[in-house]
Amino acid sequence: MQLPNLVLSFQPFMRVLFAEVHDRLVQVLLRDQRNKGGPKRPIAPEEYLRAAELAFRDGEFELAAKQGNEALERCGDNIRLRAEIESFLGNVAHRRDDFDKAVAHYRMAAVLFETLGATSAVGGLLAAIGRVRLAQGRSSDAIRELYSAIERLPDDTSVQTELAWALWYDGHPDAAVDVLNDVLIREGNAAEALRARGE
Repeated sequence: MQLPNLVLSFQPFMRVLFAEVHDRLVQVLLRDQRNKGGPKRPIAPEEYLRAAELAFRDGEFELAAKQGNEALERCGDNIRLRAEIESFLGNVAHRRDDFDKAVAHYRMAAVLFETLGATSAVGGLLAAIGRVRLAQGRSSDAIRELYSAIERLPDDTSVQTELAWALWYDGHPDAAVDVLNDVLIREGNAAEALRARGE
């Protein structure tokens, strides 16, 4: 019975220990063999991105942005990697409530993925922009972005449901209900669409 109290007493210690381990892991990921005496190897942008993703996962958004920008500076002509990094930086900016910066990164990622013919990635990024615009209260802009996303992701019911919400908030409740009805005709058990129509 005393085990939970013992576990609870270790929680502050574990948080401090985890933070130290995280910092060391990031340093190891980014180290370039200087201490090994071997030839210097430039740090690959993928390593910076991996470190940025770890920092993001741990809620260290400032460090994630710093490492992500380092990755971006070093990625050269690798369009796919540049697009992935831009998308990641959009996520970081979004979590930091820097919505305009998030949109700029998402839009750049969408342009890059478009050049690669990655239609579903572009659709997902346009949907993300639409969600950000909706969160900003810019429902007209959200509608435009979500329509563009649906052109690329015509079977994605979550994007269509987001479009319905944007239409609703923009003062077009009949159009919103029409979108939701179309979703439910095609996929009758779409929980998001059912919940949205019920509200």
